[in-house]
Amino acid sequence: MAFWGDQMEKIKLHQNYPNHWQTDLMRATQSDPQSCCFTLWAMTIIYDV
Repeated sequence: MAFWGDQMEKIKLHQNYPNHWQTDLMRATQSDPQSCCFTLWAMTIIYDV
């Protein structure tokens, strides 16, 4: 029974957690272009494009 009580407590804490992004997805490449370039470079290494 204690397991379900712990789970319910975790669910309630998760529901109260604020869900906000530091940067929206549409402006992510503008705000951090180095990260975008690194990601593209890493994908070419991983997938051997």
